[in-house]
Order: sequence, then C-alpha cells, then structure tokens
Amino acid sequence: MEFVEKLETKKSVSQLEKTLSQQKRNLQEAREYASKLQREMEDTQRLLSITKSLIITDHFLLRYLERACGIDISSMKQQLLEEFSGVPVSARTSKEVCELKYNGHKFKIANNTLITYLDLLDKKN
Repeated sequence: MEFVEKLETKKSVSQLEKTLSQQKRNLQEAREYASKLQREMEDTQRLLSITKSLIITDHFLLRYLERACGIDISSMKQQLLEEFSGVPVSARTSKEVCELKYNGHKFKIANNTLITYLDLLDKKN
C-alpha cells in the first residue's frame, strides 16, 4: 500500500509541477501582452501629440515675415510711428487702455504704446 501511496503522491506532484509550469507560461504570455499594449498606448499618445495643430506665436510670424518674406519690419515700424505721431497726447499718456479712431484707423493705445490694431475705417470717421 505504501508503494501505491508514493506512486500517487509522485503523480500528484508531477501534475502540480505541470500545472505550475503552465501557469508560469500563461503569466509570461500575459506580461508580454501587457507590455505590447503599453507600447501601443505610448505610440498612440505620441501620434496624438504630433497631430495636434501647431501654434504660431506672434514672434514667429513677425520673424517669418521679416526673414522669409523679406518684409523690412524696421521700416514698417518707422512708417507707423510717423503715421500715428499725431495721436492726441491725452490718449497717448493715459494709463488706461483707450480705443481710438484716428486718421481712418481704429486701434487701442495706453501708456504711449500702440497695443492692437482693430480696423481700417472709412476716412470720414
């Protein structure tokens, strides 16, 4: 009887070893699959970040116009200073932002700084 019990114990151990071996293979396959999913997720995130629209700053646009299109920004700035030199002093020295119509143009000014250009108006305004 002892021999039969030993044989059955060996058989049980052998079955347990086979089961353990299969579970280890399953675990390895699951890890590989999880790793593959992680890589795919990272690739997808990378693609999403690349395909977002580029943002163009005003500085980039200014330098592009100057360097790629050959627009002389310094001369243009000087022309604008001459054109807007007649803006009333009260508007130029105001600490608050003023919306102003002057010589057919509509713009914002504050603290002696032209802030933004709004519109080209009919010369009657």
